[in-house]
Amino acid sequence: EIDRWTVEGSVGAMTRRADAFTSRLETFGYTEKGLLGLPAPRFDVGASRLIAPHIAGVLQIGSLSGDTYQRSIAGSTDSASFSAYGAAIYVRTFADVAGHWLGVYGQAGAGVSLGLLTYQTQQTGVPPSTTETYASYLLGGSVGMTARARRVPVTFFVQAGYDYAPAIRDLIGDVHDSGGFSGLFGLRVRLGDGQ
Repeated sequence: EIDRWTVEGSVGAMTRRADAFTSRLETFGYTEKGLLGLPAPRFDVGASRLIAPHIAGVLQIGSLSGDTYQRSIAGSTDSASFSAYGAAIYVRTFADVAGHWLGVYGQAGAGVSLGLLTYQTQQTGVPPSTTETYASYLLGGSVGMTARARRVPVTFFVQAGYDYAPAIRDLIGDVHDSGGFSGLFGLRVRLGDGQ
């Protein structure tokens, strides 16, 4: 049984989404805080189990896209920061393209997303900081390439994917998609010697 299991971790970047939620912030005078359109960092950890030849079930937990917007009113600064995290179960199919050393794979799945929205203000008469928590669904898919190390149970991979995670909303119903396109680099470690 241990030969069927693999643990993995990856780091990379993810696009930041502009939508009705961010447009509403801009309507109220907020602007993106000094990020110049750069992608958000992305981190994932997971575990997979081989369930049939060339098919594995995968559980992944990781970060999603986030951002910070600010505005200045009468010498005080307000900020709205949002971040999100997801957990999902995927079905992964894979195949070797050069012996056991190089491979390709694709995966798709669904799960849950958790969004955090924090408002901070320097204005008097209102709470200096409030945080709202939201939960929603997560849909994702990705494709990638693998390179297996010699004589050690380690596989390196690069992956491109897309996630849809409507995890954050404001008081008037605008929803922010904390998903987007992502690129990741990571490694997988087999827990046994049978793969």
